[in-house]
Amino acid sequence: MKMFKCKVVDFLFSLIPLKKWQDFLIGHHLQRCPLCQKKMASAEEVKSLFAQQGDVESIPDLWPAVRTRLEEGGLKRPFRFRRLAWIAGAAGLLVIVSSLVWLSSISLNRVSSNKLAERFQINYIRVGNEPARAYFFKPRDLKMIIVWAEKTP
Repeated sequence: MKMFKCKVVDFLFSLIPLKKWQDFLIGHHLQRCPLCQKKMASAEEVKSLFAQQGDVESIPDLWPAVRTRLEEGGLKRPFRFRRLAWIAGAAGLLVIVSSLVWLSSISLNRVSSNKLAERFQINYIRVGNEPARAYFFKPRDLKMIIVWAEKTP
């Protein structure tokens, strides 16, 4: 069950690429998940990864190497079309939602007219004990049907 929660958090993390959301999601998950807490590095392990001030001065080629790497364009910029991807995703979502609304309105109209036909049926009409002709009229916005019957000539 715990692995399932980790997978759900990972899915939500990749689904919504907002930094504040991801920060909240990871922080909230790490506070409550013992499996993920065991995988985290301790403070001593993290401190060993940082370079101390004396260590940086002992590496003479560090800053020139960093400068040449920056001049070569070695640092990649984040995805340039991220905004375009968000716009395309929002437009796609809008198209899907509007299509679903349109399809549901069509099916609801079809269902309502079918229900009306099932509820309302005239097998025969007689006026003055003679067969009559029936005319139906349904006003557009009203929930009623007007039936006009007249004698057949």
